[in-house]
Amino acid sequence: MMQEETLDLWQAQDQPQATFDYATLDGETRAFVQQKAEETHTYLKRTAEDIVQVGQNLLAVKQRLGHGHFMAWLQAEFGMSYHTALNCIRVAERFGGKVRTVLTLPSKVLYLLAQPSTSETIIQQVENGVLPPNLEAIRAAREAERLAKAEAEQERRTASLWQEELEAMRARAQQEQTDLQKQIDTLHTAMKQRVEAQIQTKEVVPPAIQAQVEALQQKVTTLTQQRDALSKQAEVLGAQAREAAIHQDEEATRGRHMRLQWRTNAEEALQAISRLLIQWPTPLDAYHFEEGDWSKLAQIEEQMERLQQASLQLRQTVERTVIAQNEREHDACTPK
Repeated sequence: MMQEETLDLWQAQDQPQATFDYATLDGETRAFVQQKAEETHTYLKRTAEDIVQVGQNLLAVKQRLGHGHFMAWLQAEFGMSYHTALNCIRVAERFGGKVRTVLTLPSKVLYLLAQPSTSETIIQQVENGVLPPNLEAIRAAREAERLAKAEAEQERRTASLWQEELEAMRARAQQEQTDLQKQIDTLHTAMKQRVEAQIQTKEVVPPAIQAQVEALQQKVTTLTQQRDALSKQAEVLGAQAREAAIHQDEEATRGRHMRLQWRTNAEEALQAISRLLIQWPTPLDAYHFEEGDWSKLAQIEEQMERLQQASLQLRQTVERTVIAQNEREHDACTPK
């Protein structure tokens, strides 16, 4: 059943009454705008579901009149601020023409969901009942989503920097290999010229030059191997960075869902306990207990004991994990 909520979009009595000169418009535009004004006045007196129709009317008039005339018309007809009009227009653009369960929500929640910074994922969570339909929960989800995106972007930048560094190292190795190959070619040319200058029945390569050529060739081979290794390392790191980014996003999403579910359950439990304690029977009231009432009391005591044990176990487990992690970090930093 749709929540009946009267649209309190503005306080017209707190603003001076403005007028709009319809005579400045051509006949067709004047008739169109006056019709939309009458329709909008009707919708504003009804329920929250009509925010969509209000927004559609305002958008149609805004496109017809232009920004300058539109503001004057808003003030004259409704005493409405541009911010309020923009809220209605955003709701119409995002939810108009669709059967969405969010259209049964209070207007303030609807305005927040219609903002461009609210993702479709959050809207679906509200529609599916995963996210409570209140301002605090939706703002917390938006902030968690923003932080997750920032973390993923930081991971991407770090991976990109590593990729650039590896590419630079590979380029330097390639340049060194090219330079060495040029030296080898120069030595080969020098050897050929020297041998051709000698009149011998057999070509002779001086041992010193031959050794130098072999050393350079060995260095080229080593640099080639280093370059190939760097290329493989760059591919591996790139794949690891992509996998880490995907894992980070999945883990952040799971963490957001877990935190939201925990906060909702904890809040409901606290409210239930508060109501129980407020109406807790006095010793005199207990004289009127029957067997079933004492059984309920025993069940409450049992559940509270289980809750206390679970809470203690959770704290101890987390504390042991933190202590173990600190010890590992200390051992890693201690010189051996």
